[in-house]
Amino acid sequence: MIPLSEIIKSMSTEEQGKFTSFLKKNKQNSDSQKLKLYKLIKDEKVNPKLISEKLYGKGKKAAYHQLRKRLFSEIVDFIANERFNQEEENVLEITKLILTGKYLIESKNYKTGFKLLDKAEKKAQDDNDVVALDEIYNILIQFSHYNSEIDLESTIIKLEQNRELLIQDSNLNMAYATVKNRLEEHRLKSISIDIETILNKVFKRFNITEKSGYNYKTLYQLVQIVSASANISKDYYQIAPFVTERYKIIANKEEENNRYVFFHLKLLYFIANIFFREKNFNASNLYLDKMKF
Repeated sequence: MIPLSEIIKSMSTEEQGKFTSFLKKNKQNSDSQKLKLYKLIKDEKVNPKLISEKLYGKGKKAAYHQLRKRLFSEIVDFIANERFNQEEENVLEITKLILTGKYLIESKNYKTGFKLLDKAEKKAQDDNDVVALDEIYNILIQFSHYNSEIDLESTIIKLEQNRELLIQDSNLNMAYATVKNRLEEHRLKSISIDIETILNKVFKRFNITEKSGYNYKTLYQLVQIVSASANISKDYYQIAPFVTERYKIIANKEEENNRYVFFHLKLLYFIANIFFREKNFNASNLYLDKMKF
């Protein structure tokens, strides 16, 4: 069974309050029941075995389990969106620093302007925001003659290296579009799908390596494409090894631990759901537990 109590406990007091408010906004009966369930699970004095009876009385286990599934889905979306909003705030902050820094330099307030750009660069590096870094390095190069502390050659090298990452992102977009197109062709022609073969050929065409091709964000995007095909034939057993193998590779990269939290959570839920559909509940719970990082 999905460990809702553990997931709820992992939420901060502020997050729990926000989630309660979110459920209260909806007036539908099912949402009212979800709120009741949520409060009962939070209440440690309530015996978990008696929650079903408190909500529906005896003999309605099916309705209770459906309600738990709906509440779980709401919680997952809420947590993921909270993390996503935090990432969006970082993006907005970087943009503000860049715009203000450039404005100050153009207004001849060089010292403060370059300080803001330096701060923006550090934040963009932490967030792996290659688009923002490209803009920052271009501004630094453009106005380097106003700052004797800027090593022009070093900044040019950083720009060139960052441009390679931009190209990789572009190649990934083309690869994903091509994979999606190939899978759709196979589906329409009723040709059996060999995910690994298709992926290897496409990645080779666009010069995408294991290192550049996989992080939590790119893997989540890719499995959405692959799963769209599996949903038709219900061949979830094909997806499980494909996803879990690549997830392990990414999880073993130390630098990935704090990146793309939103996509990491969605990916864990996706994997847990695959195993749940296969009735492999132990594996499903294992990946649900990972969501408490």
